[in-house]
Amino acid sequence: MIIDNHNFFEGFFINGLTFVILTFIFLKYFKSIFPISTPSTRSALSHEPIPRGIGIVFPISFILSNFTFYHSTEINISYLSLILCCTAIGFFDDLRNINYIKKLISLTFVFTLIIFIEPEILLFKNLNFITSFTISIFFFIFYVLFFNQIDGINGLSSGTFCFFLASLIFLNPFEFSYLGMFINIIGIVFLYFILNLFFTKFFQGDSGAYFLGSVAYLAFQENEKFLFVSLILLFPILGDIIWTTLMRIYFGYNLSQPHKEHLYQKSVTYFKIHLPVTICHIILQSLLFLIIYFLKLHKHDYVNQIVYLMIFGGFISLFYLYTSYSFNKVK
Repeated sequence: MIIDNHNFFEGFFINGLTFVILTFIFLKYFKSIFPISTPSTRSALSHEPIPRGIGIVFPISFILSNFTFYHSTEINISYLSLILCCTAIGFFDDLRNINYIKKLISLTFVFTLIIFIEPEILLFKNLNFITSFTISIFFFIFYVLFFNQIDGINGLSSGTFCFFLASLIFLNPFEFSYLGMFINIIGIVFLYFILNLFFTKFFQGDSGAYFLGSVAYLAFQENEKFLFVSLILLFPILGDIIWTTLMRIYFGYNLSQPHKEHLYQKSVTYFKIHLPVTICHIILQSLLFLIIYFLKLHKHDYVNQIVYLMIFGGFISLFYLYTSYSFNKVK
C-alpha cells in the first residue's frame, strides 16, 4: 500500500467529518442515553457535569462512513469484531461502573473468543500457541488499561493515541495490511482530540478508552517487531504511571483506589488548565519519535531495542523521582 494515496486522505477526512456530525446528532437528540460525569476523587480539576461515553460513536462513525460513503478501505472482520466488543464493554462500564475484575474477565473472554475464531491476530505466531496467547493477552490488556488510565485529562489519551499510531505508520507503513483502516481511525480520534481540547467538552469515557486500547493492540500486532520501540513511544506517560504505581506499592496504598498523584494530574492541578500539560506530553512524545527515527531504533533487533528501552526507562525514572516526595508514609 502507498501511504500518500489520495483515497487514504479522503477516508481520513470523511471519517472525521462523520464523527463530528454523529456526535452533534447524539448530543442534540440522544443526550439522555449518555451518563453524566461529575468531578471525582481522581479529577485534577473540578468541572461542570459533562456527558461521558462519546467513545461509543467512534466505531459507529467508522462503520457508517466506510460502508456508506467510503468503499475503498479493506476491513478485517476479526479486527472490527474485537474493536466493537471492547467498545461495547467500555460503554456498559460507563453506564454501570462495573468493577475491575468483571472488566478484566469480560475483556479476556472477548479476546479469547475472537482468537479461537481468527488466530491471526495473535502476537508471535511462530511460537507455540500457549506462549503466543499469553503474550498477546498481556499486551492487549496492557493497551486497554493504559488508555483507560490516562483518560479524563482532556485530550491526553486521544492525543497520545493519535501520535502513537501515526508514528508506527510513519516508521513502516508497508507493515500494515489494513493501512487505510488505521488512517481512517486516526481521522476520527484526531477530530475528537481537537473538539475535546479546544471546543465542546465531553468525555470519551471507558467506551472510547477501550476503543483506543483495542486499536492500539491491533496496530502493534501488525508491527510486533517494534515490541520495545512501541513502549518507548508511550513515554513519558508510561514512565509516570509505572513510577507512581511503584511508589504507591512502596507506601502501601490500595492500587484499586482512585487517586490524582500522577505527574500529569498534578501538573493540571498546578496550571489550572489542561492544554499546556497535554501539549507538553505530545511534544515529549515527538522528541522520542525523532530519537527513534534518526537513530533508526525501529530497525534494530529485540536485544538492542530492550537496551534502549532500559536507558529511556532509567532516564524517565530519574525524571519522575521527585514525585515520591508527594507521598507520605501514613496510609
